[in-house]
Amino acid sequence: MIRFTQRQWFGILLAALVLIASGSPQARSLANFPAEVRLPSGATQHLVLDLPGNLTVRSNRTGLVRINGNELRSNAWSQIAGGEAMAVESMGQGQAQLEFRLFGWIPIKRLVIESVPPIKVIPGGQSIGVRLSSHGVMVVGFTSITSPDGREREPGREAGLELGDVIMSVNGREASTEDVVARVVRETAGSGSITLEIRRDDEFLRKVIKPVVEQETGVYRLGIYIRDGAAGVGTMTFYHPETGKFGALGHIIADADTSRPIEIKSGQIVQAEISGIDKGTQRQPGEKIGILDSEPIGRIEKNTPFGILGTMDKPQAHPWFKEGIPVGTASQVVEGEAEILTVVEGNRVDRFKIEIQKVIRQPRPDGKSMIIKITDSRLIKRTGGIVQGMSGSPIIQNGRLVGAVTHVFVNDPTRGYGLFIEWMLMEGNLLPVETPRISAWKV
Repeated sequence: MIRFTQRQWFGILLAALVLIASGSPQARSLANFPAEVRLPSGATQHLVLDLPGNLTVRSNRTGLVRINGNELRSNAWSQIAGGEAMAVESMGQGQAQLEFRLFGWIPIKRLVIESVPPIKVIPGGQSIGVRLSSHGVMVVGFTSITSPDGREREPGREAGLELGDVIMSVNGREASTEDVVARVVRETAGSGSITLEIRRDDEFLRKVIKPVVEQETGVYRLGIYIRDGAAGVGTMTFYHPETGKFGALGHIIADADTSRPIEIKSGQIVQAEISGIDKGTQRQPGEKIGILDSEPIGRIEKNTPFGILGTMDKPQAHPWFKEGIPVGTASQVVEGEAEILTVVEGNRVDRFKIEIQKVIRQPRPDGKSMIIKITDSRLIKRTGGIVQGMSGSPIIQNGRLVGAVTHVFVNDPTRGYGLFIEWMLMEGNLLPVETPRISAWKV
């Protein structure tokens, strides 16, 4: 008769469990169980480990987590019925690591719970005009110059300039606007070469250009197109009454010709009224057509991968929300029904139904956090789906602000991406940046 050691019995049992569970709902439950959950203090997240038998769980810290109403204590094991939903509640601020075991002795999962301060904001949805002034002027194109002798020249390209280069100074003078650069070129080009200080990505370079006299006009030219800012229409995402901070757009503002992000020197937002909609179709994104007010209502302070951030000087009244609503972290976003707030006519904010079709669990901040689909027939009839100018429209689910619209799918304007609102709030210092995992157990 063959006798097995305890270690061998463990291996046999573990192998049997793997074979039985492979491809089963229990295996999928284990695979889909998160490794990290980030919750506002006092919030509850429902999780399930659909496994046979009872589970035990312990925490490396006391006083930070409750499961099904029972407080977990440091290195003390608590019982949980297998297959039942667990109501995981964060009790305070900080980080705890939980260890789950099956049958009291088979380690199956570890879960990091990070509790962050609860925060409430007023959702946006209002259309806004955006005006940015950049640090320096950006090279956005090249053109050839016909010189008096009939030769075609491109002095900018010949001097080694590239698309996206930012001219910081011209002949020692700050290149604050397009007009400044043009004026310095006119005033000094006849005396010889022009020296440009440029920034290319994170590198600062010096380029010397010899302007060419244009045959037709007799004016000295550098053979480049430049731009000193950007303007357009977008959507307000949130306003934080306690600090006066706002967030909008949901993505970085980049130059239209070079796709390079614009490093802002200053910026303003103004109210916008939507006068028309260029309806979106397959392979042809639509667009909101807006009329911009002249009076600023807020100052733009950051142009980030998750939208523009700044301070509101004249807060806008909201037709749906007089007070702030809770912010939902990435862990609280689920697939299913939700709604967006946006303007499709005039300055009236409307609510439209959407479906969050897929939640993308991201190990680090990214602008494509969820796939959404417009399901509201009113919005589809009016716009065809997601159109330019709708970026930043807040996404609300289960009474919480959970995200913002960012991009449209070119081949299906009813679908697009949204980002977790958590990423935008972290950029605006309204939520703490995720902390590294702690070391949980002594070994």
